Formats: sequence, structure tokens, C-alpha cells
Amino acid sequence: MLEPQSFRTSAKDDCCCGPSKGHTPERAAALNVLDSRAIGRTSCFAQRFMRPGTYAYNVMVGRGGAINTAYPFAILVEDGEKGEMAQHNVVVSQSETGLTVDEPKLRIRTGDLVLWSGNGLSVPFAVAGEREFLSSERMVNECGYSHAFGTEGEYRWRDAHGSGLGGVVRVRNPKAGDAKALAKWRESLAEGSIVMIQDGEVHTPELEIMTGQTVFFAIVTSPGISVTDEWLLDWKADASKAA
Repeated sequence: MLEPQSFRTSAKDDCCCGPSKGHTPERAAALNVLDSRAIGRTSCFAQRFMRPGTYAYNVMVGRGGAINTAYPFAILVEDGEKGEMAQHNVVVSQSETGLTVDEPKLRIRTGDLVLWSGNGLSVPFAVAGEREFLSSERMVNECGYSHAFGTEGEYRWRDAHGSGLGGVVRVRNPKAGDAKALAKWRESLAEGSIVMIQDGEVHTPELEIMTGQTVFFAIVTSPGISVTDEWLLDWKADASKAA
């Protein structure tokens, strides 16, 4: 099952937003938001490729469902013997003409996983494939989204596309001044938690983790969903009503 090897992120690199209270559009623009439609600095998007073929795609600034007609990059999937799933990491960066990737034509084997991250990228990004199943905007099957939580609080998330799926991640800090608790916390940073989503059900709707830990949302099967912080959806809904 999906569990990218490199979805863990150090707490010192994290700049996630905190709990839902006090969020503003300005903070959303400046910090790393829990939203699979916009892959931030401490998030990743992963897709597994189960059939041979050429899968063209593009990367663009995330969130907003931008219309895409160009697919300059490709995942070239070759048929191979069944074995252990290999992971291939693709880094998204900025160029003079827009966003680009370090592996424009990536060759992999059937069953392998590709993981996109924006190391040092100053804007969130989205992956949009020529084939509809390859999309961080609407995640379908055998894919996933990871997010490192750097601030204590309660993060309630739901699908921005109206499926009704959702859950909550509660993030707590280690006890200050407790040497054993701090040691345990440091060890926990190397561990990640998985939330499985399959056949219209979230298998771990409530999760508690420590500050700095990463959660990987593994989408086994879905009609096309997002993992989006509720405050962001509620803020947009309130803004639309006010307009």
C-alpha cells in the first residue's frame, strides 16, 4: 500500500498554519496551508502508476482549478516484473518561464510511485495530468498527500468537492521541561501517521499527533477528493455571501 519513503519532514523546516482560530487570507498566502490542491513547502503529492504508458502532465501554481492545456512533462511507465514498489522523487522549482521539474521525462516501472515536492519553492503548486486520474486537485486512486504539522492545534479537514468526507488531526506540543517527553518527541519526528481513504470512507477520521509529525493521506479509491482545512472553505463561503 502507499507509504512514500520520504514523506517525513523535519519540524525545523515546517511553517504550517495553526488551528482554525485566527486564520486570515494573508496568513494563508504566506504560510503552508493544509490543502492538497496547493502543495506547500512541507507537503507532497504522490501517485502510483499501475499500467504501462506515457502519462503527460504539468505543474502550476496551486489552488483555483486553473485551466491547463499544455503538458510538457511526462512519466514513462514501462512494463516490468512484479516486485517491491520503487519510489521516484520529483522536485518542483521555479524558472524564468514558470514552474518546472528536475525530471521532465521520468522512466519508471509499473507499480512504482512518483512523489512530487517543492523544496524551497515560494509558491504552492498543483500537479495536473492529461489523464484525469493524475491530479492533486482531485485525487482519485492509488495516490496520496502528505503534510507536516508544525503548530499545535486542531485541524479539521474536509473534501472541497462535496463528497462529505472529512476528519480531524489534533496536534499537541511535548511537555516543556520534561526530559523524557522531549526525548520521546524527538523520536516521534521520524515517524509518520497514515489516514486511509477508501470506498467513500475515512478509516482514521480522528488522529492525534505531536508537533512536527507528518500525516500521509493515502487515497486507495475515491471519486476525486481533496484534503482541505475547513477554515479555508468556510472563509471562501463567507466571502462569497458577503459579495
